[in-house]
Amino acid sequence: MVDRTANLELAARELVKARFSFGGRSPYAPDLVAVNEFVQQDFLRAVVQACVSYGGSPREKTKGSAKRVSTGQDTLDRLRKGSDNFRVVVQDEHFAVVEASSEQALFATRLQAPILVVQSIRSIGDGIQLFERRISRSCSAAYYFSNPKTGKYLCQFIPSEASFVNYIPSELLLGPLNPIGHPVDPAQRYPVDLLVLRSSQLERWILPAAQYIVPSLRDTSLTAVLQNKDNKVLSQLNEESRKPLEVAKRSSGGGIGFFEQGLLLHVGLILTGVVVTSVAAVIYVRKLLR
Repeated sequence: MVDRTANLELAARELVKARFSFGGRSPYAPDLVAVNEFVQQDFLRAVVQACVSYGGSPREKTKGSAKRVSTGQDTLDRLRKGSDNFRVVVQDEHFAVVEASSEQALFATRLQAPILVVQSIRSIGDGIQLFERRISRSCSAAYYFSNPKTGKYLCQFIPSEASFVNYIPSELLLGPLNPIGHPVDPAQRYPVDLLVLRSSQLERWILPAAQYIVPSLRDTSLTAVLQNKDNKVLSQLNEESRKPLEVAKRSSGGGIGFFEQGLLLHVGLILTGVVVTSVAAVIYVRKLLR
């Protein structure tokens, strides 16, 4: 997300690098760039300049010639046929920048091509709601370009495995996704400590050993049906699936349950108050009679 307080040249340079590197196939390449509408045009101009600085298209060395790497032209052609709610801001043989004019134009699936998608937002809250509608779970990484206070605020409200403010590590773009639920280390995605198990007997780290899987009886029966088309086994499985479920045994009652415990607790508190009040009254009356 690019806020109105962001350094637009820095944001454009970092996002172009992240989206276009490795042919746009990095798992940490930004799928969508939400830009505040007040700075959108300035940001797009900065993106165009960053694309120029990005340089010529990567080449594959072949025998006696140089061949340009696939750039996602087929993807752009398919998008043009499917929707009119976006326009191409800049396009080269090895990348493209697309501006979506509505949320309906945003792509349902992740692009595997060097195409940078830009969407306008009205405010920070509008951007948060946009990502909430598009993200079904925590995203792999989120990048924010703004002042530190705004960046901290956005990190708290958009769920992601890792959040970066005004910076996209180049090491993060290379390699597979980080294991979910573990701290993201751009330099070392899968450390040795993550791939070992602790032995309670030896009290040291050991490499995990292979485990044999014993097929269950039902798995063996299904395999026989799929491989041999055994009608007898299939009939047995069909009859087994039609059997009524066993009724779960329930307690006959009579014990002290949750509500009974609450009732007894309240009665006990009331009786305690009555007894304490009575004792205090008796003591007070005795003092008066003396």
